[in-house]
Amino acid sequence: MSLRVVPLQSMDATGSRTYYSGGRLCARPLQREIFSAFQPIFSIAHQRVVGCEGLVREQGPNGPRFPQGLFDTARIEHRVQVDAACVALHVANFHALDAEHLWLFLNLDPVALCQYPLLEDFVGATLRRHGVAPGSVVIEILEQPIEDFRAVEHAVNHYRALGCMIAIDDFGAGHSNLQRIWDLRPDMVKLDRGMLLAATRDKRIRRSLPSIVTLLHETGCLVVAEGIETEDQALIAMDANVDLVQGFLFARPAEITAPMTMRQVQWENLRARLQQDVLSQTVSARRHLGPLAAQFLAATRELASPTDFISRAAGLLGHPRVWRCFVLDEHGTQVGRNVNTTAARETGDAKLRPMAQAKGASWHHRPYFRRAVEAPGELYISHPYLSVSDAMMCITLSIARVIDGRLYVACLDVADHDDVHGETAARRGM
Repeated sequence: MSLRVVPLQSMDATGSRTYYSGGRLCARPLQREIFSAFQPIFSIAHQRVVGCEGLVREQGPNGPRFPQGLFDTARIEHRVQVDAACVALHVANFHALDAEHLWLFLNLDPVALCQYPLLEDFVGATLRRHGVAPGSVVIEILEQPIEDFRAVEHAVNHYRALGCMIAIDDFGAGHSNLQRIWDLRPDMVKLDRGMLLAATRDKRIRRSLPSIVTLLHETGCLVVAEGIETEDQALIAMDANVDLVQGFLFARPAEITAPMTMRQVQWENLRARLQQDVLSQTVSARRHLGPLAAQFLAATRELASPTDFISRAAGLLGHPRVWRCFVLDEHGTQVGRNVNTTAARETGDAKLRPMAQAKGASWHHRPYFRRAVEAPGELYISHPYLSVSDAMMCITLSIARVIDGRLYVACLDVADHDDVHGETAARRGM
């Protein structure tokens, strides 16, 4: 690895100074000697490193360690000093890496970020000193409470005008929420590692993760999954359609003076496993819903009237997984009442009784209506969702049929099973 060693001058504005100690570039904020380590960030699509996050380490008795307590100081001037020292170290070391084709992720404390006149000038000056293009820098806003949000917005706008990208760290934990994303309009969002851990333990969380990633994509953000340590977690991240990944599975943090040890991740094997998982889920869905779907299709053929479906569906209502059947008109308005099974009446949550009377309700916004009318005659099987009629997780089978010149949508609610995931579209021959 070719290094370009360029010491920084003392920065009087923040009290930050870098120097060489033991062959490495160091800084000494609050009398703590610290140095940089970088952890690679990978693109799933490109299967290679596209960035690195600057992390802080100090030399302990047993080797490099996280500097405990360094970032816990309550004094604002000390927090600015610590952030400035970290920026100085990481930018200088990134410059030495000669990695112009990578992003540098820099963590900034929101409290220090509010002191924008001082820190903004320092960051810009540091980037110019080392010839690091602002477009190569991603400013990560750490997960912290923000008291002066307008000050943070001002700082974010400054860095964006400078040419830097903005990232929100640890989304899904603590104070990182959608409001912060809507207000700050980041270029990237890093999912809190706790979301992946929870998804490995709970199938419901795993099933909802792709929707969360889709929501973030729709706000204009790239999505990063961090803290990935196992192949199962990597598969969950890939299945959720995240863009970038980071974690010990791929590479541990390392100094620029040491070789960066990359795990030999077999991307093709991961993709093959993911495809097999999707196939297994589809097969499982067809196995569990196939007979019901066939009966449902038979009950909806050549209907003379909307109520004709209700009478034909009587045979389906005895199935242990079936909750109810109902019919919608071409506008998504329910024709008639729900016809509930005994199981639905016994299992449903009585607290939702005000929502149970569905005659005349509009379900136009539901995917099971929209997808059915987009392709009349084709069966649609919805994602699992919470039924407002009884607070049960259910899946809706729907199909649009023309009856006496008008379009109607026949619907069948069935109980969700843990092993039924995703969405399946089937032709009439299913």
